[in-house]
Amino acid sequence: MPSISDIALGGYAVVATGLTLLILAVVDACNLVNVPPIAEAGGLSQEECYAMSSAMIKSAPRGKETAGEILVMFFHVLVRIEQNFFLASAAAAWFTLFKCSDSARKPFHLFLAVLSVCCAASDATFAGFPGLGSTGLELSDAAKASVVLPFIPVWTVLGVLNGLAFLGAKEKTA
Repeated sequence: MPSISDIALGGYAVVATGLTLLILAVVDACNLVNVPPIAEAGGLSQEECYAMSSAMIKSAPRGKETAGEILVMFFHVLVRIEQNFFLASAAAAWFTLFKCSDSARKPFHLFLAVLSVCCAASDATFAGFPGLGSTGLELSDAAKASVVLPFIPVWTVLGVLNGLAFLGAKEKTA
C-alpha cells in the first residue's frame, strides 16, 4: 500500500509533468495558448499571442516604449522559467519517489508543501479570494473559474499531503 509520501510525491510528479507536457512553454511562452481553458474560451494562435504581446508594448505611454518592451519580455521569460521549474521539479519528484528513502524525502516534502501552498494562495488571489499578493486585473467570472477549478484544489491537496509527509517523515538517527 502506498504511503502518504508516495502519494504526495507521485501526485506532484504527475501534475508537474502534465503541466510541462500540456503547455510546452519550456521553449516558447506563447505555447500557453495550448492550455485547455484558453481553447475552450475560443482559442488563440501563437501568432495572436505574439500580436497581443506586441500590442501591449505599443500601448506603453509615450516615451516609455522600452519599459513596455522589457515588461512584456519579462512576462515571456517568467512563463518559460515557470515551465522549466515544473520540468525540473517533476524530474526531481520522480527521482525522489523511486530512489530516496523516507528520511531523504523530508526536505523535498517541505519544499513541495511550501510551493503548493504558495501556488494555491497565488491562484486564489487571481480568483478573487484572499490569497498571496494582489492583482489590479479585473477578470471575468469565466477567467476566474479557469483558475479556481482545478488549480486551487489541486495545489491545496498537494500542499496538505506533502505537509503531512514532511511532518510524518522519520529522522535518521546516528
